Amino acid sequence: MQPSIGLSHKVIDVAFTPRFTLARFHSMSYGARALENEPGRMADVRSLENSWIPFMEPTVTFRVGYKYIKYSMQLTISQALRDEYYSETNVSDYFQRAAFNVGASFNFGRWLNESRR
Repeated sequence: MQPSIGLSHKVIDVAFTPRFTLARFHSMSYGARALENEPGRMADVRSLENSWIPFMEPTVTFRVGYKYIKYSMQLTISQALRDEYYSETNVSDYFQRAAFNVGASFNFGRWLNESRR
């Protein structure tokens, strides 16, 4: 469950979602040569296994289109909270900090309701 606040118009939708997540990584596996020349970083990564890590992930969504179909763009910024909790490991160094998604949304319910009139 995540709250959103936004504006909706016939052609444009804009929304802001202040999302919070809690992730736990277990049964992690590594390639045979992953960080082989950096034992300190490998120890940092291994220290994250079986740890609960809170993230703040604010998201902005923008949709443009008309009636039943809107093209969608979404930008998410991800920041681990409480980095200092994990000894000297800076958790944010090991996760993707931003994601940009594009796609389309179809409003089949509206299309069905208007076709029945």
